[in-house]
Amino acid sequence: MNIQLIAIRREDVSFQLIKKGDSVLINGEEFDFSGLEPGASLPSTAISGDWFLGDQVSSGDGVKTLTVLMPVPANFSPEQTNAALMVDVPDGAVSLPQPLPIPEPAVEPEA
Repeated sequence: MNIQLIAIRREDVSFQLIKKGDSVLINGEEFDFSGLEPGASLPSTAISGDWFLGDQVSSGDGVKTLTVLMPVPANFSPEQTNAALMVDVPDGAVSLPQPLPIPEPAVEPEA
């Protein structure tokens, strides 16, 4: 399975992505694509949930490719906004690009 992440600016939701065979779990909700035949694609309207956009699940040459919306915070990193296609993602928790560190607040010196 290949996964393309598309950044969407949101801080109101957590995001965990786990791959399990021909399924992915997003925040614990399972999306099973085992029935998707080679050469076929699914529109986002055929998938419950808000994590997919357009005709973003396809199967070609026996490899499923998903395009998944990934919420990012205000301190998003270039790796999050320009995420490379992840090819042949293994089963388990998917390693996601991380945001930039939050800067420490400036401390006023005591007078």
